[in-house]
Amino acid sequence: MSKCPGLHCGGCGNGGPTAGAVIALIVLAVAAAAHRAIEHAAIDVLHFIEIALIVLGVLGVTASVVAMTVLTVRIRQRRAPATLPAPVTAQAIVVPRARAIEARQATIPNPYHGKDFSPARTGRTTP
Repeated sequence: MSKCPGLHCGGCGNGGPTAGAVIALIVLAVAAAAHRAIEHAAIDVLHFIEIALIVLGVLGVTASVVAMTVLTVRIRQRRAPATLPAPVTAQAIVVPRARAIEARQATIPNPYHGKDFSPARTGRTTP
């Protein structure tokens, strides 16, 4: 449209101020006619932007946690001792089951039993 002579005007190719004003009026008229649709679309766009920011925040936190975990593992691997201490093992101690003991009548050995020894033969007298 540059240097268009037009039928009713001198053309808009020379930078006339009327063309800009006409375009602005057309934009305002369209906006006024469709303000509810524009408002609804703007709300939808803002919801989309809000959800996108939340997702980006979660991804940023997740990336930070993963990076810190990787760095921690690498630092610990660098500082690992050359020889590891002997592993501690647990061994089960097996105690044999207690067996039932049969009760026997206790016999007290008599030192005089079976010998020819009695107080009468020793010359002692019993009181």
